[in-house]
Amino acid sequence: MSNYTEENSTGREPWELITEILLSEIAAGRYKHPFLWGEVWGLSAQGRRKEMSLLVHPRHVMAHLAADPGLREQWEALPVKSARIYKHQLAVANVILGIKVERVINHRRHRGLVALVCDRMVSYGLSFKVPEDARRLLGGSAAEIHNAMF
Repeated sequence: MSNYTEENSTGREPWELITEILLSEIAAGRYKHPFLWGEVWGLSAQGRRKEMSLLVHPRHVMAHLAADPGLREQWEALPVKSARIYKHQLAVANVILGIKVERVINHRRHRGLVALVCDRMVSYGLSFKVPEDARRLLGGSAAEIHNAMF
C-alpha cells in the first residue's frame, strides 16, 4: 500500500483528501461527471440566506476516483472508498448544506446532489477557483466571488 495519504494528508480527514482531489480534478477539467457551482438556500445565524456551493453527487465523485488511472495511487491509499461514508463524513463535518438537492445540469435533471458550501470548505483549508461562467448564476463576476471568499 502506498504512503500517499501519510505524506500528503497533514492530519486531514478522508473527506478532506477526497474533496481536495475533486476540486483539483474540476479545476484541471478532468472531472467528467455532472457538477454545478450555484447558490443553495440554507439557514444561518442571520436567518435564511443563499450559500455559494458546489453541487456534486458523492457516488460520481467516488466513481471518478476509482476509474481514473492517474488517480490510482491516491485511490488505493484512501481509507474511504464508499460514497455513503464520504457523504456521512461531509455531513458530520458540517460542510454540506443539503443532501437531496435537485438541479438541472446540461439539460438533465439530477437528484441526490450534495451542496458543498464554499465558505465551509475554505474554513477547512480547501482552495478552489470558481469558474468564470458561474457569474450568470451568481449575479457577479467570478473574480468578485472568489476574492470575497479569501
